[in-house]
Amino acid sequence: MQIAEVLIMKNKIFGAVLLFTLLIFSFGCAKRTDGSSPSEASSWIKYQPVKCDRAPWEQWYLDGNITFVKVPTDKELIVAYYSRNYKVNVLNYTAVMSPAGNVSCDACSVCPKEYYVKIEVLSKYVSKMKGLGWQEV
Repeated sequence: MQIAEVLIMKNKIFGAVLLFTLLIFSFGCAKRTDGSSPSEASSWIKYQPVKCDRAPWEQWYLDGNITFVKVPTDKELIVAYYSRNYKVNVLNYTAVMSPAGNVSCDACSVCPKEYYVKIEVLSKYVSKMKGLGWQEV
């Protein structure tokens, strides 16, 4: 074998070992983006906004308690609001339209809006969130 062939073979072996090591570490250290382990139990909860009233995260934004580079989405606002104010990390978010055929009303502060918000949080935060107006799904 020539020196060039030996060097190429060593580089291939080194690359394979490096790739294998990175794969092992990435699977062995699985964490969610909030730092929690995927094995920690999580739950979905929902919040039903009412007509003419702002959701707490909307009011917080309008009060100027946070600034964003661009107008935030509901998801970005909810994540920031609960993380900063209550130390609760939102793992997932979805807005759900109320089923067709639901009774509709227009009374302010009484009637629900046409959608509700569902978020996934670690189960240990469900009781705290229920105290803030959220309901279990």
